[in-house]
Amino acid sequence: MVNEEQVIFTKISFDEMASEELKSYDAVFIRENNLSEAAKSQYADVYLNSSIPFFFISANNHIPFTVKETAYNESWNWTAGQSYAVGVLPNFKGRGCE
Repeated sequence: MVNEEQVIFTKISFDEMASEELKSYDAVFIRENNLSEAAKSQYADVYLNSSIPFFFISANNHIPFTVKETAYNESWNWTAGQSYAVGVLPNFKGRGCE
């Protein structure tokens, strides 16, 4: 069971995601209103090389965030019957994503 005292949400900018300060967080949640910005190719390496997980709320796949040549559009949004969020946690043993 999680109590609200156990979880602290802190708003960070996309500039902060590329900094060493990111290591002080346990995870990053990217909300629906920021998915287009999050899918820009300069952030793919941040997600793939991070030691913490990234969760994309209201996205149905991690591909527009981890594959640089893939653009984000409405087809990647959540629809009924699909997962409401997708997470990315690099698997450093196999150098892939989970």
